[in-house]
Amino acid sequence: MIDLRKAALLDAALALPYTFVTPDTLFENEWLSAPDKKILCSGKLNVRELPGTDVKRAAAYLNRHRTLKINDCFLLAMAERLKESILLTGDQALRAVAERNDIEVHGVLWVIDVLQAQEIVPLRKLYDALRLFHDDPQVFLPTNEILQRIKRMEKLLEPPINGDPCRSPPGNPFFEAVRQQRAPVLIRFVHSSDKSLFRPLHSQGMTQQRETPNVK
Repeated sequence: MIDLRKAALLDAALALPYTFVTPDTLFENEWLSAPDKKILCSGKLNVRELPGTDVKRAAAYLNRHRTLKINDCFLLAMAERLKESILLTGDQALRAVAERNDIEVHGVLWVIDVLQAQEIVPLRKLYDALRLFHDDPQVFLPTNEILQRIKRMEKLLEPPINGDPCRSPPGNPFFEAVRQQRAPVLIRFVHSSDKSLFRPLHSQGMTQQRETPNVK
């Protein structure tokens, strides 16, 4: 989410047709500043208290997966309870455990794709965000996937599709599918300067891989 804020896309992301949810323990204990929390809460972020069953489930996750932090486990427990939810994170260990438990998980670049599919942000702004991600040494996103999106958008920007700079490619199954999604999205906030982070993305048969250094 910090990368989205850098690119001035946080408000747009929260305006997507999803219910954004995070556990109260994670929201209160994370490094987020008061202004960050105000922005998030003024949008569509729902901060929910964890029931006792989720706390017990989180403890079980923590006992089984020592690479996870307790907040990761709280998020996993909530995602498991909220059926058909999507876990939004860039943490490699959390992603791996979520996938093994059949929890759908995505990262920042997936948000960019959905913003394009929903056509609520001008394509030029998304393009500029990708350029920022590519050029910022404190953003640890997979370079090859950023460049793929940059090249794809460059083809669309000149000339704009039907004169509309917000339009996404017609007939693309991924974009058509995400327009219909309404699943709850669970957010794991991660500082973009944490070099232990990994942000692969799996969608429509596409696998994103992080280069070996600075894994997330």
